[in-house]
Amino acid sequence: MNRIGLAGIISGVVLCAAILLLRSPMVSQFPRTLPARTPLVVLCAASNRQVLESVAAEYEKTTGVKIQLVLGASQSLLSGTAISHVGDLYVPADDSYIAIAREQQLLAGESIPLGRMKIVLAVSARRTEAIPSLKSLTTSGARVAIGDPEVAAIGRIVREHLTRRGEWTGLESSLILQPTVIEALHALQIGATDAAIVYELLLRKNPELRALELPEFNDLYCDVAVGILKHSSQSDESLRFARYLGAAEQGGKIYREHGFLPPASLP
Repeated sequence: MNRIGLAGIISGVVLCAAILLLRSPMVSQFPRTLPARTPLVVLCAASNRQVLESVAAEYEKTTGVKIQLVLGASQSLLSGTAISHVGDLYVPADDSYIAIAREQQLLAGESIPLGRMKIVLAVSARRTEAIPSLKSLTTSGARVAIGDPEVAAIGRIVREHLTRRGEWTGLESSLILQPTVIEALHALQIGATDAAIVYELLLRKNPELRALELPEFNDLYCDVAVGILKHSSQSDESLRFARYLGAAEQGGKIYREHGFLPPASLP
């Protein structure tokens, strides 16, 4: 076969392949334009999902910057980003994890307080008998769901608090550990447990549940803050979003609308 004939065959094959490729679903579904900006990746405690989704939607509407949430337990998120160096901002359910992240040299610059979440014991609204204390509930054989203290902020804070009171050891056998506070709440909702230690704000849209005012949880809160991760490749944009989150008439307003109390450092 001569060179001209071979070249013609090759050109024909290439052309046919190009036509098939252009007709393929893969090509037809490829976006015509690429995103103008890379989304900011926010590592977010599960308890803050709904409020951050609302803030992110407003921020994108205002600035055009997309926010991608990565959800999980506070410690799990921290351990993951320490290994993977993925993420721009970190919003754990308690600022004690911000302190840990800073000790591990994972944060850059300032951290900004966002709000407080009151810790309560939740039970079914159909349960009307008086429950004077957590101890009285657990000694009756009740099962109580809680976020695992090894990974979830609420479990860690409650364990530290009840340990100081000398009450944690007697409680442990009654606890059903869950990966996050959201899963602890779900366990109660489906009847897998008799009660759950959760944040009061999570009960606002769950009329089938009620919060008990117990002496063990008087003035017990988790304080939410946001920190900027040192390995972020978008540090300036991350700082802008962090300040938007904390601004009283921007993210702060949305946090209040979702039931968060003002940060402890604010009136």
